[in-house]
Amino acid sequence: MTRAPAAADRGAAGLAVRAPGLWILAVPAVAFLIAFYVVPLLLLIVRGADGAVPFGAVLEYLARPFGRRVVLNTLTYGLQVTALCVVLGTAAAIGAWWAPPWVRNLVLVAAVVPLTAATIVKAFGWMILLRTNGVVAAAIEGLGLAEAPVRMLFTVPSLVLGTVNLLLPFVILPVYAVLSQVDRTLLGAAATLGASPAAVLLRVILPLAAPGIVAGAVLVFTQTIAAYAIPTLLIGDRYPVLSRQAVSAYLVLFDDRRGAMLATVMITLAAAVIAAPALVRSLAGRLR
Repeated sequence: MTRAPAAADRGAAGLAVRAPGLWILAVPAVAFLIAFYVVPLLLLIVRGADGAVPFGAVLEYLARPFGRRVVLNTLTYGLQVTALCVVLGTAAAIGAWWAPPWVRNLVLVAAVVPLTAATIVKAFGWMILLRTNGVVAAAIEGLGLAEAPVRMLFTVPSLVLGTVNLLLPFVILPVYAVLSQVDRTLLGAAATLGASPAAVLLRVILPLAAPGIVAGAVLVFTQTIAAYAIPTLLIGDRYPVLSRQAVSAYLVLFDDRRGAMLATVMITLAAAVIAAPALVRSLAGRLR
């Protein structure tokens, strides 16, 4: 049992000895990220502080009732979309992994094709579907669920629904990519040992799919709190979020400091979400 890992370790060590300069291949990508991602973010944070203590402007913004409302709206919006995408996307990925090849290919194509359409095009499509005389309202009235005209556009459910439709592939694809590396005989072994279908799902499939679920959740949350086109077209000023406030600060108020400060708040939220899985994993490892 120990020979294969040992041989693999010796092989990896031998490769590292024979090719010690392979790390140079990462230099262009790292330099690009530092020049066009890290440096602009640092300049943005410094601009948002405007000579004050770093993140001091953020605390000042959070001290205001309107600022707390905007941040709470953004967090609520992001968490709702992320939760729905994780549940629906994980279920779709597990179903595609276990389904026959033609069903699997159909699910993957359905997940990839929407990514080729522009965000604003899909947002306009949801506007057509959700307007008062749209398909959804007509279906609700036809089923007798409501008598008066149903107003779905410019509501929080329409915002969440449209964003979930946009970002769902970012959960399906990572979860399926992880599960595609799993040997299905593990499920048969678990069932042979007496595990029920629910136990197989909760104690075998979901733990194995956890890396893909975490990656998908981080992608969805960070893109949701930074989304601009979908909130603008589906709800407008009825539900203020950080992305719209930042764009308004730059393009309407011409206040670079305020825009940078709001962008810093979004960066802080995204960084907290990205760091959370590693923190939870570390704490779980210590407890274990």
